[in-house]
Amino acid sequence: MRSSFKVFLLCLFAASRCITASSQDKHLETKPNILLIFADDLGYMDCGFTGSKIMETPNIDALSKKGMVFNNAYAGAGN
Repeated sequence: MRSSFKVFLLCLFAASRCITASSQDKHLETKPNILLIFADDLGYMDCGFTGSKIMETPNIDALSKKGMVFNNAYAGAGN
């Protein structure tokens, strides 16, 4: 009797772990992966991926190749 109860508890524990693991995986898939870089006094042509021949920015260039680049923006301040 006790061994069947232990097997029942083991099965119950395994099932609960499977349910929580699958729900956690779904939650991780829905989270966006966003990297937003703010830089002071960075001009449009100051990065390599925008055409700079003077400044070298290999890490930012690699990020721009793997992701999305938004070229149009609006500054809501009196610049």
